[in-house]
Amino acid sequence: MSLYGTMSTAVSGMNAQANRLSTVSDNIANVNTTGYKRASTSFSSLILPSGSGNYNSGSVDTSVRRAISQEGDISYTNSDTNLSISGAGFFIVKDASGASLLTRDGSFLKDQSGNLVNSAGYTLMGYSYNSGEPAVVVNGFSGLVPINLSGGGLSSVPSTGGIFDVNLPANGKEVTPYMSHAPSDNKVPAYYDRKFTVASSDPVEDFYADVYMTKIGNNQWEVTAFGRHGAQSSGFPYDVSDPSPMATTTLTFDPATGAIVSGNPTLTISSLNDPFTIDLSGMTQAVGPATNNMGAHTNLPSDVPEIDTAAGELPPSSNDPASIYFAKQTWNGLSDAGSPIKIDAYYTKTGPDTWEASFFNAATATAGGFPYRPPQALATATLTFDAATGALVSPASITVPTSTTGGFDIDLTGMTSLPSNDPRVADQSGGMSLSFNLSPSTGVFERSLIGQTPAQNQVNSTYTNKTSLVAYDKLGNTVQLDIYYSKGPDDYWEMTVFNHADASLGGFPYGNAGSPPLATELLRFDSEGKLAADSPTSISFNLPGGEPMTLDLSGTSQLAAGFTTIEAHVNGHGASAVTGYNIASDGIVSLKYADGSFDPVYRIPLANVASPDNLTALTGNAFAVSNTSGVTITGFANTGGLGSIKARSLENSNVDLASELTEMIQAQKSYTANSKVFQTGSNLLDVLVNLQR
Repeated sequence: MSLYGTMSTAVSGMNAQANRLSTVSDNIANVNTTGYKRASTSFSSLILPSGSGNYNSGSVDTSVRRAISQEGDISYTNSDTNLSISGAGFFIVKDASGASLLTRDGSFLKDQSGNLVNSAGYTLMGYSYNSGEPAVVVNGFSGLVPINLSGGGLSSVPSTGGIFDVNLPANGKEVTPYMSHAPSDNKVPAYYDRKFTVASSDPVEDFYADVYMTKIGNNQWEVTAFGRHGAQSSGFPYDVSDPSPMATTTLTFDPATGAIVSGNPTLTISSLNDPFTIDLSGMTQAVGPATNNMGAHTNLPSDVPEIDTAAGELPPSSNDPASIYFAKQTWNGLSDAGSPIKIDAYYTKTGPDTWEASFFNAATATAGGFPYRPPQALATATLTFDAATGALVSPASITVPTSTTGGFDIDLTGMTSLPSNDPRVADQSGGMSLSFNLSPSTGVFERSLIGQTPAQNQVNSTYTNKTSLVAYDKLGNTVQLDIYYSKGPDDYWEMTVFNHADASLGGFPYGNAGSPPLATELLRFDSEGKLAADSPTSISFNLPGGEPMTLDLSGTSQLAAGFTTIEAHVNGHGASAVTGYNIASDGIVSLKYADGSFDPVYRIPLANVASPDNLTALTGNAFAVSNTSGVTITGFANTGGLGSIKARSLENSNVDLASELTEMIQAQKSYTANSKVFQTGSNLLDVLVNLQR
């Protein structure tokens, strides 16, 4: 055993206890320091190799740790800007050099510049609302700015949106039983921009199809077709008792090219299980001359008798009252100059594999048919078919003149000539193709109630319920919005918004009679009293003197109860002075105005690391990332495992004074014992030295 080793070991023990006493001293000194995290000393032994006959004493090593992840108690203050964190996370602050640090010290107060600075001089950082709702940068501190609350003068914020939900009484008074419908509703009155009708008649069956085109949005058209066997319907409402006698689609057009960009361009009517297709792929919406092209997809039976010209039988091209034909089609709605035209098409078998097709202007018919005036067909063609396949050989198309300057082209490539009982006839779908050029300047159709409703803005306008809402313009003036609800048929309600300042004697008309309201929408409810899937869920308008504004209506209902406001909130506020601040648990910092309104200006994020206890402690109860702490993850309070922010409170030091006093006594005793070992070793060393004397 070495006396020198004994004394060295005792010295290391005294040093270790001195370190322990130093941490105790720090802890006791900072027992009232906001956000301070308790330091503690850990000991580990250093062992020296020893032989079998002697023992070499080692020493003790110390390391200092901090209980950073341990929360301190919360104390409450009277300052709106004093903050604490309940749960995990740290405030992000910057020091004078611009370095980003972490802290739990939320003793923030405004400095001379209006920035929030804590007692250690660190500036609180957050995201600004200047560019709208802020988004967090998860893996860094980009986008953070000092939270500055220097604004204290008069301020106004124009309204741009809000939530306005009411319950509309399901048993409320119906203002009108009438409303306009799109063709797909199959109700009267139905509104449409263009209509095309094809009627086919032959000895086997009669079939007709009505095709309606209605502009329902910018560059959007609804195309709806109804079909029927037998007598032609008189119009809406159509009999839809047959299987699938109706088909509808919505086509969207590219405003630059006029081409279809979305929507199913094929309608199939399966009335009486006899499919009839309408190909719309050639439809366009473009500025320019109107085009009217169609295609006939018809089977002309090869097993019907030919016309006997030798016996004096005449084909339709002769325009004679005795003309003989097998089938007739009438196409109504074609136009090249803005006025519809009705075309009669006749098909007559003239040879083993040939048919005559003749086209007449139906408006010139006498007694519903032959002879037509002037005494000739608009166009005539001989259709030749392949005897083996029944496919059309020629011609591929024919042009039928409808005026001196234009006409329409008929695509004949879909025509066939097969026996009536040929399986290929049973399998194929009859039909046609339409290629119309729709005008982009056509007005958009919107369903609306018919009658003296508020949307008409007449003196005698009637409604079911009325309420009002206040918003703010750019100067902070209040704008009272008068909102009317009018019940219509089939669970529809008209919602109309007016500027109260335009009211005449407190009511209708607002401004000039018939002038449009600020906005109107047609709401529709489902069987559960909620807004239907195809109903608008918001209403937008330009606030007079203010900004464009949108009200969220998604919570509006139609239940068997009285007219009730469920939620009404509009953002913005009038001209008002800042009287204080509000910091919510999710970190949103809002200015509080004299009129009681709040305006969000910043949002405080929190940051955390995988091992908070391994952060590097810095002066001022701040921490920096170390190699063993892990990288920072930034987020908003109450998300991703981060805690909540409490205003008017501070996190106390997590030091337990009683435990520290106990630690101090233990360190004192251990230090004294180590000094006794050193003293004993020194005395023995004196004895050893004196042996020479």
